[in-house]
Amino acid sequence: MERRMEHLRPAEIEAAMSACPTLLQPIGTVEWHGLHNITGLDALKAQALCIRAAERAGCLVAPPVFGGIGGLDEPHTFVMDPDDGYDSRVVRGWYETLCKEAHRQGFRAMVLLTGHYGAGQQILVRETAVRMSRLLHMPVLGTPEYFLALDAGYTGDHAAFFETSLMMELDPDSVRLDRLADLKEGEGHQGVGGRDPKKHATRADGARLAEAMVGRLAALAQAM
Repeated sequence: MERRMEHLRPAEIEAAMSACPTLLQPIGTVEWHGLHNITGLDALKAQALCIRAAERAGCLVAPPVFGGIGGLDEPHTFVMDPDDGYDSRVVRGWYETLCKEAHRQGFRAMVLLTGHYGAGQQILVRETAVRMSRLLHMPVLGTPEYFLALDAGYTGDHAAFFETSLMMELDPDSVRLDRLADLKEGEGHQGVGGRDPKKHATRADGARLAEAMVGRLAALAQAM
């Protein structure tokens, strides 16, 4: 069964909610991710993980949010709130409203899964989840996706080995390693933070990390 809410009719949504009334909300942004990756990587990475987890848990996935705190000082990057503090003029209210609407629609739990994870973004997502849990009397979890696979060695990066490997598994057509130059000693790819993806990224590593996150996310969705 399709798990993306925006692709479902009312009866299909109601049947899924009866089976597992948890809503998975993928979050990201539009941001430079090197010459080899798409700019929507963060949100689409989180969405793909949520869809795989929802297929196992029987729950639903909300449309991805393309808006977060901060972003690189690189081309094709949309910064909704600056990453110079932990407050928000735009994004906080957006996330809170999504939680309130999920509760109003009858969901009994929610996961805010952010694939964009600067410090300000992580703090805002976690803080929003705690506040909404208390306000709505509904469990809300807010976490960056890599926290679900720390014990698998996934510590997060930006458009480098980890994220590129994941996208090679989740959306292989979106990755073009041939767009990257061969680096000399001491050089780095523009806007890429971490191990050189051209040398190190593999679909096998992406599959291993994705499986760790999907399994835990599905278990959480059912337990919540």
